[in-house]
Amino acid sequence: MDCTKRERLHAVRDGILQARDWHANERASRPSVAEWYAGRSVFITGGSGFLGRVLIELLLRSCPDIGPIYLLMRSKKGVDPKDRLGVLLDVPLFDRLRAEQPAALSKVRTVPGDIEAPSLGLSDADRQLLCAEVSVVFHVAASVRFDDPLQKALRTNLQSTKDIVQLARDMPRLKVLVHVSTAYSYTNQNPIEEHVYSNTLDWRRALQLAELPAKDQKAIDFLGPKLRGPQPNTYTFTKGLAEHLVQEASRDLPIIIVRPSIVVTSHSDPLPGWIDNLNGAAGIVVANLKGVMRYVNVNLDMALDSVPVDVATKLIVLASWSKGLGLQLSDEQVDVVNATVGTDFGLNFSEAAHLQHKHGVDYKVPYPGSLRPPSLRYEPCPVLYALLHFYHHLVFAFVVDLLARALGQKPRALGLYRKLAIGMQSIAPFMREFTFIMKNQRTLQEMIHPSDLKTLDFLEIYNGRDSEEQMVATMVNQMRGVLLYTLKEEFNVEKNSARLRRLGWVLRAYHSVMALLFFGIVAVLYKVISYSGDAARWT
Repeated sequence: MDCTKRERLHAVRDGILQARDWHANERASRPSVAEWYAGRSVFITGGSGFLGRVLIELLLRSCPDIGPIYLLMRSKKGVDPKDRLGVLLDVPLFDRLRAEQPAALSKVRTVPGDIEAPSLGLSDADRQLLCAEVSVVFHVAASVRFDDPLQKALRTNLQSTKDIVQLARDMPRLKVLVHVSTAYSYTNQNPIEEHVYSNTLDWRRALQLAELPAKDQKAIDFLGPKLRGPQPNTYTFTKGLAEHLVQEASRDLPIIIVRPSIVVTSHSDPLPGWIDNLNGAAGIVVANLKGVMRYVNVNLDMALDSVPVDVATKLIVLASWSKGLGLQLSDEQVDVVNATVGTDFGLNFSEAAHLQHKHGVDYKVPYPGSLRPPSLRYEPCPVLYALLHFYHHLVFAFVVDLLARALGQKPRALGLYRKLAIGMQSIAPFMREFTFIMKNQRTLQEMIHPSDLKTLDFLEIYNGRDSEEQMVATMVNQMRGVLLYTLKEEFNVEKNSARLRRLGWVLRAYHSVMALLFFGIVAVLYKVISYSGDAARWT
């Protein structure tokens, strides 16, 4: 990290600490998050997802006197929600909570339902239970697929938000509804400030499209790009519409919007490197360390905003607490918090490449089952990238599939690269640098109660980007977390490193053979062309 960026990092950190000192008495006079949540019941949609599970763990650990936490869950593959809950909680994410507060997990309860079903699929009895008990609602559930048909995305991301708002209106004890959106709801804006922007389509008209019969789906999907306007996909489009819906609902409901950017592995809390999916950055980590991906076409000076999941959830909890206390973060109709890290604190691709190569980061966590040793490179030139992609990806995949066929195995490599290409194409609209304004986020950090600093403060993330060694440690934790918690594979440095060394010898032999083959083809072509020229002269 360059000196200028480090100075800005220190300035932000010192500014937050200074503001805390200035407002020490005011901060201490308010109830802490733990005190405010004491005895309150919580309802969460999306509790089985990556962000949702970390949110559950944080609420239980930081608020020991919290009431029951109700999770909206549907049956999946014939498994009842209650049975799914056991699997949901039986992961290393909750090990620290089990050790410190063994009885806490008994507060988590399931409510059968489905965000895609009318009125969330709730039974009358469960609806009455939630309305009678719940005072805090977190709407986290959403379809994050970028290629969902428009009608499906509208039902999942917009209709469910309307149903949550209607449910919240029937809750006499409601203190706050937190709507978890995305920092990329308005990719046509830059910088992206902490307020709701205008949209090309009214959310009511959009819901009418979602209610049209199935026979009209193809026509709606055909019109989708025109209806979306500047939005790159149905995900960002429907999340922006949902923000408009909750902004209107905030006239009579206590609502706050939190917008995480690209959510990545946990920084440290409750354990470093926790992740349970291969979305976004985790997929690229695996593609690199499994030896699949060799080159990415990106601008080396660009820094993507990636927020650790523990930072995002701490902001979500702090936002719920501030709104629950009736505090106003801004002059907007509805408060919006960008749960982002900011370009000042994120590594650009040039800096990441420097750390990877200087410290041999890719070899610190060798992955089993790799096709070849990891070696990810960032290439900004589209023409050169196309050539490198052809040789290092497509030709390599063709050879691997050829060998698989010869050994009587199913060829998979070309199909894998096809999926990888589709995935990279879907995230292309986000592969540019956005500037996120984080005024409300800073305010939340400044007003945190002194007794909540141990569990909800995340200033350490700034310290964690203060030196190369700390940044390398963060990268290693991310790679190790994906291996252990998502892939659930063996972390054996000695065994896997020995395999990578053997693959290195094979790869060098492969490149030598390909070079001989290339020059052989060139020589044959030269001979053919020369012979054709001589024959033409003789005739």
